[in-house]
Amino acid sequence: MTFLDKVGNKVDKMRSKQSENSDINSYNRQIREEKEAIEHLINKIGEFYWNNYANDNFDPQDEIAPAFKEIADRIEKKNELEAKIEARKQAGEAQRQEMDENTRIIEEKKAAEAAERKRQREEAKRIAAEEKAAQEMTSEEEDQEQQ
Repeated sequence: MTFLDKVGNKVDKMRSKQSENSDINSYNRQIREEKEAIEHLINKIGEFYWNNYANDNFDPQDEIAPAFKEIADRIEKKNELEAKIEARKQAGEAQRQEMDENTRIIEEKKAAEAAERKRQREEAKRIAAEEKAAQEMTSEEEDQEQQ
């Protein structure tokens, strides 16, 4: 694997992590918004109950029921966003592991190719040396015949 390939792989991994962080930051912002909305609604419920209690008029069933429903919906949405964060983290990690695995495979392939080229060069040198030795023997035999 060439230096530029390695640098490119590192850049791709950094982009993957940046994308993951961007998504997670977005989800965290949405979670904060949901928590703030929940707090607002809880305060609204508390204020409602306090006012009714203070006025000896405490029957919240019809008046506050929608707020309870909205709180339950927002808690569900917050939990979904937290699940998305976890899923995004896992997807990002899987993506980077795949990049590492691809890099490892490429490096192994290049190393195997380099080893094969080296073996072929050594084999060619051995054959050339054998041919040279055979030629020298033939030359010596011819010289001996001429004498």
